[in-house]
Amino acid sequence: MFRKLNNKGFTIVETLIVLAIAATIIIVVLLAVPALQRQSRNTATKVGAGAIASGWTAEVGNANGGTVTVTGATGSILMNSSPYNVNSVIVTKTVAFAAGTVVGYGTTSVGATATDKINVSTIALYTGATCPTTSTGTTVTLAAGTSTQAAIVYSIEPASVGCIQG
Repeated sequence: MFRKLNNKGFTIVETLIVLAIAATIIIVVLLAVPALQRQSRNTATKVGAGAIASGWTAEVGNANGGTVTVTGATGSILMNSSPYNVNSVIVTKTVAFAAGTVVGYGTTSVGATATDKINVSTIALYTGATCPTTSTGTTVTLAAGTSTQAAIVYSIEPASVGCIQG
């Protein structure tokens, strides 16, 4: 009387539902990847700034309050000939503090003017300077310190700078 139909396969509706779910998952993943990359760069920059701050403190202690000679380049910074690795972070400048120096997030590298700007994922070391009480924002205003103090200013995304005391 009744014949049983042999349906082998999916209906078009079932297929479309599966494709819609897969497309949603792919979109979510593609939107999350840039944020994860930015977070990774920010973490690397902060770790590099911390390494420089620790190195500064160690070198000042080893010099018994004397001078610390600092040279910087991409990937490392030398203090009294001891290398401190800062990953892929660029150390843009090591300068003696000048009164009224305001360091901000910008698209030009650190300059010799009263208002310096640092690029994304860069670090600038200011000798003879101290960090302000509020050490993050779009700008930080450095204060004068002793010859054994240093302010390590770093830039992170989105449009922010931070300061660590060395």
